[in-house]
Amino acid sequence: MRPREPQLEIEMLSQLMTRLGTKPAVAHTAVASAPEQPEHAHAIGDPPQAVEVDEPFDRAWRRVGLALDRGGFTVEDRDRSGGLYYVRYINPKFAGKDEPGWWAKLFGGDKNVATPQRYRIAVKSSNGKTTVTVLNSDGSAGTGDNGRLITEQLLKELR
Repeated sequence: MRPREPQLEIEMLSQLMTRLGTKPAVAHTAVASAPEQPEHAHAIGDPPQAVEVDEPFDRAWRRVGLALDRGGFTVEDRDRSGGLYYVRYINPKFAGKDEPGWWAKLFGGDKNVATPQRYRIAVKSSNGKTTVTVLNSDGSAGTGDNGRLITEQLLKELR
């Protein structure tokens, strides 16, 4: 997966319209004059502690699931009735580092290894809007650096 590329999406849409029978000039004009999509997600707090999605629960649940997939999270389990995704997360600055070998552990090798941490992503709805919150594995608020990074990643993917 890779991030969105609006220019590539515009070009592919105009080529599709041309392939379906629209004249190329009309297709380019129609795609270029399309209105910008409004943002559907907003941060709550600074630094962001939660994400508010301007959609009902069912649509937000689906979008959060897609955002987790695109964001590279490993979804271990999901509980739709409880509004929870159970995910594993590795901080990107430690990702790709191998676990130290037996000798390195014995003689005090590098302690900064990538150990996956478990988090819960809570999706709760009220008044037609949905709040997405990062929780630790025990259900308390994930306010550390990893919680902030996960929230920022979700905000970026949900916009």
